[in-house]
Amino acid sequence: MIITLDTRSTKKVENYGGSWELLPRASLSTPPDLGLRIVRRDDKEVEFVLHGAMIDHEDGQLIGQSIRTANEIVARSNECRLAWLDSIVGLSVPHVDRQTQEDKYAKPFQDAWDQSTQPELLATAAPKLALAGNRLFMAIFEGSGNEDLKVLAAVLRAKLAFKSCHLAITSSEIFPPWGMMYTHPTLGERLAADGTNWRKEGFWGYQHLVHQNPVQVRLPATGRLDPAAPALLSVNFDDRLATNLNLPIIDCHIDLIQKLVAEPRIRRTKKSELAQDFTTKRESLESILYFYCHGKGIGADAGKAVEPHLIFTDGEVNAGDFEYWSDGDKPLSTSPLIFINACQGGQMQTLFYESFAITLLKQGAIGLVGAQVDVPAVFAAEYGHQVFSAFFTKSKQPVRMGPLLQKVNRVMWDDYKNPLGLVYSLYRGVNCYIDWEGTP
Repeated sequence: MIITLDTRSTKKVENYGGSWELLPRASLSTPPDLGLRIVRRDDKEVEFVLHGAMIDHEDGQLIGQSIRTANEIVARSNECRLAWLDSIVGLSVPHVDRQTQEDKYAKPFQDAWDQSTQPELLATAAPKLALAGNRLFMAIFEGSGNEDLKVLAAVLRAKLAFKSCHLAITSSEIFPPWGMMYTHPTLGERLAADGTNWRKEGFWGYQHLVHQNPVQVRLPATGRLDPAAPALLSVNFDDRLATNLNLPIIDCHIDLIQKLVAEPRIRRTKKSELAQDFTTKRESLESILYFYCHGKGIGADAGKAVEPHLIFTDGEVNAGDFEYWSDGDKPLSTSPLIFINACQGGQMQTLFYESFAITLLKQGAIGLVGAQVDVPAVFAAEYGHQVFSAFFTKSKQPVRMGPLLQKVNRVMWDDYKNPLGLVYSLYRGVNCYIDWEGTP
C-alpha cells in the first residue's frame, strides 16, 4: 500500500505497480510510431522531419522548413506555461473560513494534490489549457513555415488523433513543454475559439508517450539499471524547504523515497557535497539521482544575468558546475537516471532544460525527467512517490520509465482531477528500468 501525502486526507490508495501496461522484457528498443527530428540548417531556417511506421509517404518521411527563431519558440512556450500557472497552480477560489466565518481565498491545487471532490476546477481550467497547448502547436508547426511544414503539421495532427502514439523527438534546438501541447483528437473538428469542446485525449502528455533526445551519446541499448550497484538511489534536496514552505510533508516525502532502497541511503543537501561526489566519486555515482528543490530558469536578478540553476542549502548549482566537475567531459560511467522535481517557489523556464538536459545527457545520463513549471510541493511529493514506488516494484515484467510516467499522468487526471503530471518532460530514458531479475 502507498500512503498518500495529501495534507488534508489520510486515505490510502493501492500501489499501481502490479497493473502497469508496460513494454515486455524482450522489447528493449521498441521503435516509436512517429519520429520528429528538428534541426537548424542555418541562421534563419529550421528543418522539421516527420518519419516512422505511421508515415505512408513514398519517401517514408515528410520535411518542412520554418524561419521561426528559437527565442520566439521560447516566448510561445512561456505563454503556455503561464496559462498553466494561472489556471492551475495559482488558481484562487473564494471560501468562508470555518473558524472566523470571514470571506477568504484558497489555492486548491497548492493545498492538496487530490481534487477528486472538486472536479469542476479541472473542468473550468481545461479549455484554457487546451487553447494554450493548441496555440503552442500552431506557433511551432503552422506559423512562419513553408507549405511543406503545413502539410507535415496536418499529417501529425491526423496521426495523433488516430490513436495513442509513441512519439520520439530529436532536437537540441527547441525544448517546448511537449506534454502540455494540444492537438484536437476529433478528425474534421477544430478546437473551438473558447476551447469548450476540449477533450483530454488532445493533450500530448495524457494521450501519448512523448520523449525528447537532445544529444547523441553512445549508451547501453537496454536502458538497464543494476539493483546490485554499490548505490542505487540518492536524494538531493534543500533541507530548508519544509520549514520555509511550512510543509512538513516534504520531510515525510524525502524519508519515504529513501526507504525504497536498502543501505546505503544517500542524501545530499549541499552544493559542496554534490561537488565532492561528482568529482572524487564520479565513477561510482548512484544509478538514480533524485532532486527535490527549487529551480530557476534563465533571467535577471538585481540587474545581473542569472543562469538556470537548482537551489541547495548552501548555494546554487548550474549546468556550468556539472561541466566543471566533469573535468573536461569525463563521462558519468554509471549512466544514471536523473529526476528533477522542481517544487513551488522557484521560477522554472523551458531554457532550464536546454541547459541541464544537454549537459547531463552529453555526459552519459541515461535519461532525465523534469517539471516544466513550479509544481505545488504537495503534488511534487505525491507524483514523485507514485512514480518511484512503481518504478521500484519487483516484478517479472520490467517497469519502464516512459510508459510509467504516462500511466501516472492518466491516473492523476482521471482519478484525482489533477492535470499537473503533464508538465513533466522526459529527455531520453523511455526504456529505462531496474532489472530485478535474479534478485531476492
